[in-house]
Amino acid sequence: MKTISKPLLLCIGFLYPMSLFVQSLHSDSNRPCIGSRLMKQLMSTLFFFCCAFQPLYSQSEYNEQKLYQVMETDTMPIYKGGYMALLSYINNTLIYPQIYNEASIQGRVICQLIIEKDGTISSVKVIRGIDKYLDEEVVRVVKSMPKWLPGKRRGDAVRVEYYLPVICRIR
Repeated sequence: MKTISKPLLLCIGFLYPMSLFVQSLHSDSNRPCIGSRLMKQLMSTLFFFCCAFQPLYSQSEYNEQKLYQVMETDTMPIYKGGYMALLSYINNTLIYPQIYNEASIQGRVICQLIIEKDGTISSVKVIRGIDKYLDEEVVRVVKSMPKWLPGKRRGDAVRVEYYLPVICRIR
């Protein structure tokens, strides 16, 4: 449902009383008032532009698409079982290639991901990586995670952008 925008309400709230005032000044004569006609044309033009350039979606649709940072939420998203369970899951699921063990390649891969309202993971990207193949393995592990407990804002589940550092060490 479209609502009336604030600029439109301001235009109506200001211009309509002004047009009535100008019209009342010239109510003595029988001929139409030029100022009143001009005010009505101005008001109808502003009304048209305010209606034409209203947002195409309502505020509730905007809130459904909005992406929050962890700090903007009242309750941040949590992996089911807590942080230690998350580390255990990553440690058990990550397949560290034998080639990297021999080459002593290790480090931290930082992933950016979105935790949706239902707790699923989407839009996984590597922000800072080590190696192409190791980065792909970390993305695979993060995408295969079970659902998280979603972040909440004012009691409602919201989409949250989350940064997850994954430490890759030689075993």
